[in-house]
Amino acid sequence: HGVGASAVNALSRRFDVTVRRGGKIHTMSFRHGVPGTFDGDGPEAPFRAGPGLQVIGAVKRRQRTGTSIRYWYDPRYFEVGATLDAEAVRMKLRNTAFLVPGVSYLLRDHTGAEPVEERFHYPNGLTDMVDFLAPAGDRPVSGILMVSGEGTYRENAADANGVMQANVPRRAEVELAFRWGTGYERTVECFTNTIRNAHGGTHRKGFERALTRTLADAVRNARGLLKAKEDPPTLDDILEGMTAVVHVRIPDPQFTSQT
Repeated sequence: HGVGASAVNALSRRFDVTVRRGGKIHTMSFRHGVPGTFDGDGPEAPFRAGPGLQVIGAVKRRQRTGTSIRYWYDPRYFEVGATLDAEAVRMKLRNTAFLVPGVSYLLRDHTGAEPVEERFHYPNGLTDMVDFLAPAGDRPVSGILMVSGEGTYRENAADANGVMQANVPRRAEVELAFRWGTGYERTVECFTNTIRNAHGGTHRKGFERALTRTLADAVRNARGLLKAKEDPPTLDDILEGMTAVVHVRIPDPQFTSQT
């Protein structure tokens, strides 16, 4: 939702953005959120506040396009000895590579004695993610089931000018992948627009309700699976041994404890 980039910019001694698109290479730099230009490399270079946006060249044929960001955080705003959590960056890149199949992410870590390079690329998307998340030693007892769909809904939302409008039409896309294994452990990971939802969310509740209802109906209608007066499987029964990923894509999501 943009808060991350704004916060990092404000807490950085230097924040450089390079955008390659439309046949041109655009650059812009900031110091603690103030745009301007640096006369040299690194955060200690002389800085002059100003518009900052520059076109420094042209994108050559077959040259990659996209956006790159480099920043130097200001240690005054953090605890003494604070360092970048490379594992958090690694997990974010890995998750995004699963959720956006076909895209490759390259992580170069120069914080150690020797540089380390890792590439994340998962062409099968959520099915690769389910295989990755499944507990070690857990043998699958089903294939990986994929479910995808889309639908429309309405909500109150702000327009381009920030004015709230009622009953704004929205479109949501849902993608699921899940399987059962021989173990008892359950793993259900949820994401909204590639952002991990540590506490699940309404999409997880919807997935669990639909799964419980669908399997309970199937068991009732299958002759011989349930004995007379035997209760249908509960949610705990259904989730036992399951590994699942739920990914929804919606406009303007609202997150718990959003800054």
